Amino acid sequence: MPELTMQELRDLLTAPAARTLGTSPRREIVVVDRGWVFVGFATVAPNGDVSLDDASTVRIWGTSRGLGQLALEGMQPNTKLDPCGSVTVPSSAVVARLLCAEGKWR
Repeated sequence: MPELTMQELRDLLTAPAARTLGTSPRREIVVVDRGWVFVGFATVAPNGDVSLDDASTVRIWGTSRGLGQLALEGMQPNTKLDPCGSVTVPSSAVVARLLCAEGKWR
């Protein structure tokens, strides 16, 4: 079995749907180290950094079933977002990325 380079492994681990080769960015929830959670339209730079446009900090999830509920169902009545424009998160700080269901976020 051929061995992977560290960069190839990093690419495999960070290659979900937001890698937008020729398509529009998709809305994602991005969990970042130190407790930060952002939502916005994600693109991934060649170095793995995640940029979010039209981004907000998710201050209060407002869910009964966690971040997955936000991703699948959109904002809940008790969800609190703080708009923050554009955010770039270094690849080393990304803990998780959740692709949001289209049409569920307003």
